[in-house]
Amino acid sequence: MVYLIPSEFGGRDKPIYDNYKGQFYWQTQNCKDCVDWLACYYFESSFLQPNSKSLCKIILGETIKSIESCNFPVGKQFCIREGNKFVGVGLILENRAKIV
Repeated sequence: MVYLIPSEFGGRDKPIYDNYKGQFYWQTQNCKDCVDWLACYYFESSFLQPNSKSLCKIILGETIKSIESCNFPVGKQFCIREGNKFVGVGLILENRAKIV
C-alpha cells in the first residue's frame, strides 16, 4: 500500500504513473539508509494522485536485493524519494522478493 504525499506537506503536486522510477528508501536496524535507484512502481489503477493511496507492485533492482540484511518483512514501512524529498510512504503487505 502506497500513500502519495501532497505538495502542501512537501510531497508532489502531480500524479505518478506506472513505471515510475522514484527511489525506494528502506531503513532498518541492520540496513541503514538502503536506497534503490532502480525501483519501478506499478499501481492498481495505473496511476496515483497526490493525497491518495493505492496498492502497488514494486520491482526492486538487484543492488538492494543483494544486501543480505534487507529482507523486507511484511508490516514494515518504506518511503519513496525524489532526490532528498520524501514524496510517498508505504507499507509492505506481501513480499515476493527473491533475495540473491
